[in-house]
Amino acid sequence: MTRPRLRLPVLAVALTVAMARLLAPSPASAQDKPPAAFGSQVDVAEVLLDALVTDVDGNVVFGLGADDFVIEEDGREIAPESVTFYSNRRFLEAADPGGVSVDRVPEDRAFVLFLYSPKVADTRASRLFFRMTDASRSAARWAYEELLPNDWVAVVSYDSGLRLHQDFTTDRRAVDRALRRAAAGRPPEGQWPSRSGSEGGGPTLEAMPRGDQLRDLTPTIYQGLTELAGELGTIPGRKNLIFFGMDFPSQNATAAGSVDPVRYPPMMHALNAANVAVYAIALANRADQEVLYRLSEDTGGSYDWSFPDFSVPLHRVARENNGYYLLSYRAEHPKGESGYREVKVKVRNPEFTVQARGGYEY
Repeated sequence: MTRPRLRLPVLAVALTVAMARLLAPSPASAQDKPPAAFGSQVDVAEVLLDALVTDVDGNVVFGLGADDFVIEEDGREIAPESVTFYSNRRFLEAADPGGVSVDRVPEDRAFVLFLYSPKVADTRASRLFFRMTDASRSAARWAYEELLPNDWVAVVSYDSGLRLHQDFTTDRRAVDRALRRAAAGRPPEGQWPSRSGSEGGGPTLEAMPRGDQLRDLTPTIYQGLTELAGELGTIPGRKNLIFFGMDFPSQNATAAGSVDPVRYPPMMHALNAANVAVYAIALANRADQEVLYRLSEDTGGSYDWSFPDFSVPLHRVARENNGYYLLSYRAEHPKGESGYREVKVKVRNPEFTVQARGGYEY
């Protein structure tokens, strides 16, 4: 393959070599040196990002192609090489604009119901318990009434350590039982070999530690979510973590309720690396919960804090995840190095909203 840019300075090279032969006692031709291998200092890797695209009414937009998306990475715009649409429904009532078809139907979805009940002052404990009980009941009804047969659900809680109450399952009764125990602060049911893992063929967290071992590994909520992300990262595809709780404690932030600059980034990076989108549903009716907002935005989820009842944000999560786009592009990274790269996915149509994780590890 010709490389015009390398051949432009031929005259200058020839003159330089001629002068060197006249002046140097033992000249060395520039051609004696092997040319540097183009691109030898970078690794080129394929990056996969999933993106949810919705219209002003919150409905999934389908029929988009590569020309409809823009990816921003490291201050430059990149066009995706391919765009694939995945869905759990055929959208039979709609036409197929743009000739883009659903590539895989049905597409299994993975949801993690996460109940965060930190230790709080006595004056707030009863209120928090009431709200968590209400949230768990709404989540159980949502699992029974809105989820599809091929939707997988796991139940996790955190108080002073991480607890796995239910591995991924399509058994809605098992989800209901796990939610009741988690909301009441009771430990998970005993794990028997026949029940410890997910049903055959589905996602599973069976490799996750249990009991005291798991609690000892996760003394903070940051470590709890990081540990969970590591386990979820072994499961292919998008995982949706529905987080019921309140803002995280911060030891390093400059103001109460603000993001912890030491513990937040590793947690967020781990969730993005595992392709986990956080949908934070606040127990407290306050907009100033910075960590919940940031975590949702950074991982491609959403943050809800004002709603008449918990069924409203739960319905929105299920509806928005009826279909998503998988974007593929190539990125260059320093050869032999690892790190984290921030990205932003946009759609060209200003009437559409896109949700996508804010970065990836390499």
